[in-house]
Amino acid sequence: MAKSLNELKGKLLFNNTVDVWIALCREKNKSYKNFSEYERFLDYLRKEGIKLFELKITNPLKVEGKTLKPYSIRLDDKTLAKVRAFYPELPT
Repeated sequence: MAKSLNELKGKLLFNNTVDVWIALCREKNKSYKNFSEYERFLDYLRKEGIKLFELKITNPLKVEGKTLKPYSIRLDDKTLAKVRAFYPELPT
């Protein structure tokens, strides 16, 4: 798992949304362990026109007893700016 959004972008053109979510929360000093906020994040990405490609992962991350459904997204500069524009109100 990468530590920052910039590291994710620098390593691969496509990244999974769980890693992007965790990196965003770390960058904003927020907790990523909020299932409903992750779902809201995915809805936000869809509304912003970011294409989500479903991934099949053997051992998916579980939060609040629910599985964080991973998708693959292209993490270019435009998408990265949209990701950073999402400011979840999460407990820290």
